[in-house]
Amino acid sequence: MAFLKIAKDDIEINLSYIKDYLFQRWQYFVLGILLSIIGAVLFLVTAEREYTSAVLVSIEGDASNRTQENILQSLGFFRPSSNSDQVSSYIRDNLLDYYPFLQCLGQGRVQSPSQGETSFLEYFLHDTSIPSQDSISILWNQPLSNGKYMKEIAVREYSALSSIAGSIDVEEEFELHGIRFSVSLPEARPAFDMISQVLFCVSEFFVEYHTIRERANLNYLSQSLESSRLNYQKAQENLANYLDRNINLLSKKAEFRADALRSELRIKEAVYTRLANEHEVSKINLQKKKPILSVLQTSSVPKKPSYPPRASFTIILSLFIGVVASVFFIFGEMTYRLLKTSRDG
Repeated sequence: MAFLKIAKDDIEINLSYIKDYLFQRWQYFVLGILLSIIGAVLFLVTAEREYTSAVLVSIEGDASNRTQENILQSLGFFRPSSNSDQVSSYIRDNLLDYYPFLQCLGQGRVQSPSQGETSFLEYFLHDTSIPSQDSISILWNQPLSNGKYMKEIAVREYSALSSIAGSIDVEEEFELHGIRFSVSLPEARPAFDMISQVLFCVSEFFVEYHTIRERANLNYLSQSLESSRLNYQKAQENLANYLDRNINLLSKKAEFRADALRSELRIKEAVYTRLANEHEVSKINLQKKKPILSVLQTSSVPKKPSYPPRASFTIILSLFIGVVASVFFIFGEMTYRLLKTSRDG
């Protein structure tokens, strides 16, 4: 009896035949389930564990105006309006390809059960066979100016920095008005240490972007103040030296010269005082301008691995796949026999 009958204008499927055939091939189901359980157990035993630690940071500004462009600009990124990429992918492609940011991550300290206390740069140097003296020229992003620049670094350092960037994921949380950074590593404590370093480096980048003008102004005033201080000290020394040399001299010329030196000293003192006041005001403005990157959800040392999935979920999924595969195999066999019977008959 065939499970499929084809007439001129109609196709009839014999469901009872299919049901009986499936019951007759129960051993295929048993074999499929056993193989799926064995595969699930092997997967759970051999799969490399991953521990994930994450942190959610808030975005400064008006919460009612949370466009992707505003979020990028508040974090210190520039993007052409024609680019429709998501915020997370843009940050990932730019921030994680920014050499100073990766350097900041690599300089962080980590407590690793396998390697002890070390820097993240050393922690991620898996391939020790690469000679340390080899170097490579890399085109890096410059998000602060929306440009690129070429820099030559050691191959081993580039390998480690690439591994660091690959362990970090970014996703936007528009409902919470923030960005979530997560780190996945084979060990729990290093994952927590890395996400803490990510938060620190993101904060540093965030502050650097928002205080470019104030820091430039403060640097200029610091240099000017130092130069003015030296000029003021020089004027004091000139007046003191002149008075010491002409202590008993009462001529008009000596008085005029002393008055000129005193006048020059007062001018230098006024300039120095004004620059000192401006310098203090500039430092206050810099502190006021510094944004505070609020943490909406803090990170913690993960207690359970995020990968592979839970054993119960893995086994149930494998059983489902085993049953489905068995059904497909049985239908394939049934179809093959039908075609063979039709060809022989």
